Order: sequence, then structure tokens, then C-alpha cells
Amino acid sequence: MSPTRCKISALGLLIATLGLGGCAATGTPSTPAPTLAGSAPGPMAAAGFWRQDGYRGLYEIVGDFSHNELFVAASPSFDERSSGLIYRLDPLTLRAVQTIQLLDKPFALALDAQTRTLYAGLTLDGSLAEIAADSGQVKRTLKLAQPERNAAGELATPHTRKVLVDAASGLIFVSSPDERGRVWIVEAKTFTLKHTVMTGLWTAGLAYDTASGLLYASQGGRDELVAIEPRTGQIVKRYSTGETQSDEPKASRHFLLNMALDAQARRLYMTDSNTNAILTFDLASGRFGAPIATGVKGLLDIKVLPATGRLVATYRGSGHGDTQGSGGVLVYDLASQRLLRNVPLPVHPNSLAVAPDEKTLYLTVKAPIDRKHELWRENGSDGVVRLGL
Repeated sequence: MSPTRCKISALGLLIATLGLGGCAATGTPSTPAPTLAGSAPGPMAAAGFWRQDGYRGLYEIVGDFSHNELFVAASPSFDERSSGLIYRLDPLTLRAVQTIQLLDKPFALALDAQTRTLYAGLTLDGSLAEIAADSGQVKRTLKLAQPERNAAGELATPHTRKVLVDAASGLIFVSSPDERGRVWIVEAKTFTLKHTVMTGLWTAGLAYDTASGLLYASQGGRDELVAIEPRTGQIVKRYSTGETQSDEPKASRHFLLNMALDAQARRLYMTDSNTNAILTFDLASGRFGAPIATGVKGLLDIKVLPATGRLVATYRGSGHGDTQGSGGVLVYDLASQRLLRNVPLPVHPNSLAVAPDEKTLYLTVKAPIDRKHELWRENGSDGVVRLGL
């Protein structure tokens, strides 16, 4: 694999991991873009395409389809004193039916459907918020990290990134994408920090394998994947592609952002921000497989749809420092890894949620933040899209 090189500052890395940009290889969409307008919500709109714009600062999206609702984290501003929001959306109209304001800015979002509890990663504050999904009440906030001196000698709080809940074990997992990457393991019932696992460079993606009881964390550096025993907080195994030969961050040939687990096939799929390929990992053999070349820029989120035999991934169409480009959604056949569809969704698709029948995707789509982008507009807004498969 030939890497795309980039210089990643602390802010640049944060921007990359949150889906505002990243290091990217070049590529062009292959399928005509769908129209941005839809008919009035109804059976045809529900089964096909529907888009609702007018939001700002949208990031991760999760669904509780047993209660017919979506939740979306929003951080409209990076200003230090600005607040954040969580929207409750109607899955049919994609309009907000409730707005929950937080004192700090949420980017990551996870849901324990059994206890009806939302967990929001307050990224810049290094904290985790616990929110009652039924009422929107913020119940507790847990500070996961205190300010530390970074590589430049400056005091900075380690950021949170991905939040993952395992309802069966009652554990919450939170990744941190700093140069001294880590995973925090939180007990949900008491909402207390059990373990801080120092994992490596830019720890970002998380996947929990119920069959083995192991947590997998993806990152950059020499060992791009680590397996963790959550009860003890010990790293069981580190795995490497063998392609990074130095501990210098700029030498990292991969940066694995997000992961999806195919539990039946015992395989992990990971989006690589540096090469814009989808890396595969076989859990049985403990080896990386042949990467899936995507030919797009800004590869980001990924989901496995085992019931329908699909693999879907979002791409932004541009990377950190790029001034142009528009993204979309890639749909692959899971067995053959053949590309079935490339659906452009202007401008920058971000996070994915999947309906239980795996026939409908929900995703956040961000407006350009670079004024030099050809599609930037003063009144541009983010949106939520429903896409039928």
C-alpha cells in the first residue's frame, strides 16, 4: 500500500478523526448524484431518498427504532464557551422533535437501548455525559482525563473520540486519538472509570467482539490494532501490518479511523484515513488481509450489514487541507467485496446509522467549512439523509 503523507497537528488530528477533514488519496465518484429534493414524506420517500437540511455542526447519529427515533450529536461552534446539542429526530421526516442542550460539545454518541440511556463524548473536555433518552435529562458527567503536557510541552486535555456501549457486560468504551492514545473503560451502572488502557498512536475506532469478550481498538503507528480484555484492562495482543518502521507519528503509514465487525465471518473492516483503503483483519488467524481499494478521498465511517450481505462506508470527498471535493456512500457486496453502488451525497457525508432490517441508512452530511470550497455558502447548513438500499 502506498501511503498518503500528511502533517498532523493536534488540531488537525482532531479535525481528521471527527470527520472535518483528513489525509486522503485521490478519486472521483462514479454514480450520478441523486436529487436533493424529495416528495412529501410517504411510502416512496421512506423507501428511497429523503434529506432534511438546516442543522449545524452535526456529527454522530444513532437510532432506537423500537421507539421510532434517531439521535444526533451537534457541536455548532468550536468556541471555548459554546454549548452543544443533541437532537431527537423523527426517522420519517428527519426533523427535530426535541433539542437537548449540553454545557459542552458532543461529537460521539452511543445508545444503550436496554436502559434507554445515551452516552455523549464531550470531546474537547475529555468527558462523558450520561443522558436519559426518554426525557433528555443529563444525569451525570464523568471527567475521563485531566490536562497533560503534550509533545510540544503544552498543557492539553486528552480528547474523547469514539464511544461504544456493551449492554450485556454493562461497560462503556471510549477512545482517545492523541499521540499517547488510550481507551477508557467505564462501568455503566456506577458511571465510574474502571481502567485507562494506554494503547498507542491516535487510537480512534472501537469494536467489541461478544464471542471472545475482547475489545478491539484501531489506530496509527507500528501496531495498528490492539485487543483488550475489558474486565482487567490489559492488552492481550497487538497486531501490525508491518508497514510502519518508525515510532515517529509522521512515519505512520496507516491511520485506522473506524471499525465494523462481521461477527459471522470473524472479520474486522477498518477505514484507513492515510490510504483511503478499507483494511480487513481476520480474527481467527490474527492477520490483516488484502485491503479494499476505494479510489475515493476522505474515507470515514463504516458498517457491516450481515443480513443483506452488504458493507457500506462514507467518504467526504476531500481531506485536511483540500479546498474542493464532495463525498458520498459506497455500497459493497460483503462476500465478494465488489462495489455495487457509489451514491454521491453533497457535500461531506459523516456518520452512519442502519435500520434493523438493513434496508435503510441514515447519515449526517456536513457543509464545507473552507471558504475556498466551490460549494461553500455563507448560509450553508448540515443535513440528515435517509437512503434506501
